[in-house]
Amino acid sequence: MRASIARIDPKTAKSDVWSVDLDRAVFSRVTAGPGENVLGLWSPDGKQIAFTSDRNGAFDLFLTSAGGGGIEQPVLQSHSTKYFDDWSSDGQFLVYELLTTQSDLWILRLSDRQTMPFVVTPFNETHAQFSPDGKWVAYTSDESGAAEVYVQAFPSSGEKSQVSTAGGDEAMWSRDGSKLFYITPDRKMVAVAISTTPRFRVLSANTLFSVRVWNYSPSGSRNGYVPAPDGKRFLVNVALDSGAAPIQIVTDWIDELHR
Repeated sequence: MRASIARIDPKTAKSDVWSVDLDRAVFSRVTAGPGENVLGLWSPDGKQIAFTSDRNGAFDLFLTSAGGGGIEQPVLQSHSTKYFDDWSSDGQFLVYELLTTQSDLWILRLSDRQTMPFVVTPFNETHAQFSPDGKWVAYTSDESGAAEVYVQAFPSSGEKSQVSTAGGDEAMWSRDGSKLFYITPDRKMVAVAISTTPRFRVLSANTLFSVRVWNYSPSGSRNGYVPAPDGKRFLVNVALDSGAAPIQIVTDWIDELHR
């Protein structure tokens, strides 16, 4: 199993994207260009990594080979800051955050590099993720006055469903699309069983465990955790008292549902 991380070089204080072989604990550099390179995102076929870089001023969007050492190709450049959030499972679309007076969600179609608005409101929308079948997008919005998790169909119908009820962020889908995970403001991992036929519905919610996720912030960077493909483990970027940001794997969490 592999993961991508942003790793800071202590000599230069510069951030680059690296890939990690979690089974062997082997780190491989992916980016080497100038500026801060962050938020590495695997393509569905595992051959490319999308990332965000400020090498030209504002944070722009780039693609490069997942093996590193390839051309770091810009795919979207402008004067506004942008951050990648997720890649659709068919490899055709990327959802990203565009920061102006607030944060909105936009779609980048890779075939022709065209962009289109997805959720653009007077409020902040962040931390979006496509469902495994590509028909839904989960995201965070503060339209109620607090950060909550919502789901909307893709392409957008304009209708949305609220998933969290007392604050939530960093929604992630299970591999089979039957659950959504998110983190509450008091650092609890919640699993929500959902149905998408004939419409999106929340079936039940269960608190799994407490998690000291690093840098929890609906307006900050996402990817404080990721569920493993087998649905039984979580890879968590945990905050320590020292301020370091190590990686931790949570296992056997499903037993918590039966306690």
